[in-house]
Amino acid sequence: MVTLEVFALALALSAPNDAVLLEFSAPWCGPCRSMQPTVERLAREGYTVQQIDVGQRADLAKQYRITGLPTFVMIVEGREVDRVVGPSDYQRLRQLFPQRSVAESRVGATVRAQSPDGSQPSQAVASNLDPRALAVRATVRIRVDDPQGQSIGTGTIVDAYQHEALVLTCGHIFRESHGRGQLHVDLFDGVTARTVPATLISYDLDRDIGLVSLVPGKAVKPVRIATAGYRFHTGDDVFSVGCDHGERPSLRESRITSIDRYLGPPNIEAAGEPTVGRSGGGLFSREGSLIGVCNHADPRDDEGIYASLPTIHWELDRVGQRRIYAGSTDSLAVAAPGLRAPAMDRQLVPVNKSQPSPTAGSPNTGTDAEVICIVRSRTNPQAGERVYVLDQPSRDFLDRIARESRSGLAARTAQTPGANLPSLPPGGPVVRAQSSDRK
Repeated sequence: MVTLEVFALALALSAPNDAVLLEFSAPWCGPCRSMQPTVERLAREGYTVQQIDVGQRADLAKQYRITGLPTFVMIVEGREVDRVVGPSDYQRLRQLFPQRSVAESRVGATVRAQSPDGSQPSQAVASNLDPRALAVRATVRIRVDDPQGQSIGTGTIVDAYQHEALVLTCGHIFRESHGRGQLHVDLFDGVTARTVPATLISYDLDRDIGLVSLVPGKAVKPVRIATAGYRFHTGDDVFSVGCDHGERPSLRESRITSIDRYLGPPNIEAAGEPTVGRSGGGLFSREGSLIGVCNHADPRDDEGIYASLPTIHWELDRVGQRRIYAGSTDSLAVAAPGLRAPAMDRQLVPVNKSQPSPTAGSPNTGTDAEVICIVRSRTNPQAGERVYVLDQPSRDFLDRIARESRSGLAARTAQTPGANLPSLPPGGPVVRAQSSDRK
């Protein structure tokens, strides 16, 4: 697993509008531990501080010529401008930050971005970010509060328009609140986390996909969504980003193990079982294009199940935001079929594990068939899922499952909050068009 610390230097050097204070320390260092309350205070007040363990990152310690601990190095516009060696106090460390950076990094910047003077945070973020660093930086934590409790998931920033941003996530974190819960999104930068309110644009439980909008209060860099012509294959190297147990985003290297293994909406399986809290996080191709959204965990095979690219495109299409992926510049241009059929049963029935088949096919009822059932709580989205595998099920059993699924689907409808709201004009704002007449 890779955390934000791995990307500290890349982020500091590639974001020209950021000031980052690097703290070089070690767990065994007593003076370092004594500085922890001061570092935490800086972080709470909106200053960006990146802690670096010299035992784990000896390369960075050598690069920055660290000779004593703790050492604080101030990076502004990718260059070192000052440093403090040894224990210090809050006032001295705060003075290291340029006044411009202080104003921009405080949480209060959220208010300024929405001020009547029309000022907007710049969208100019360096384009030379490593794809993995960019994916981590664009990953957010989503919290949904309702009278029954709180649901926590992950989302990915996929678009930025003026001072607004659009986040892609899963649908099932909105199941218990029926789309009416209070939404808050946590954005991460170094060791700081900023919380902003958010608006649910749409979600669909059958395809397990959703969209959330927010005003981040500072410039954000969205990830690129792969186009309809993008092709991926079993065995491809991929990586995912998510908030394990509601913690800060972390990155996992993986590979695709199967494509469209299950009947229903297009799906991808990738190695590595996701933990609670990663639901809604992104699955990315090796070069950093978003190709999937985390839906389920499969403990038996130690794999994750992700909503696939056509489902992502379908969700953007229905809110009038096709431009987000249609304008991408992926090099592969082999047309792939869109998701134009009516909503299908979400039957997690594998279609020939060794050779995945199109999702529109019928379940195999021969002797080589197996049924995988994922059981999850309807009242507690944070509870763990159970997976049951039945080898060689009888035809009667499969028929009964089909009847139950059809009955359940007839009783459900796709959940779209604010159905009376006007749809987004192509290429228009993400938030205002949806929230202008919201009660």
